[in-house]
Amino acid sequence: PPLEPGYGRILNLYFIHQSGEGLNLLDTTSISTHHYNYNADYLEYQPYVVTGYISDTLVSRGEVNGDGVINIFDITFLIDYLYLGGPAPNFYAADVNADGDINLFDIVYLIKFLYLDGPPPPPK
Repeated sequence: PPLEPGYGRILNLYFIHQSGEGLNLLDTTSISTHHYNYNADYLEYQPYVVTGYISDTLVSRGEVNGDGVINIFDITFLIDYLYLGGPAPNFYAADVNADGDINLFDIVYLIKFLYLDGPPPPPK
């Protein structure tokens, strides 16, 4: 189907940092829209580029609250986000079971991992 006029997300772009330490930046100040063109049978689209940066930091699946440890606080962070309007976690870290969604199944996965000898969160 053709891309409807308006404003909204059409693409999620994820970077997975495989090794190393520190902060890596993808500088978009030098990206020009004339370099990118999306072509498909049903549409041609040239993206609008907003100047800024994308931060790439090392994140482990299941380490939801960002304290560097997988524990009960990651479970409570997910519950707070999903059911109490708490802050949004890093998507990769919070998608504990790697199914592409953040939901109750991620909470259950963490509980099984931490307290019932379940498998660790998958790396990818």
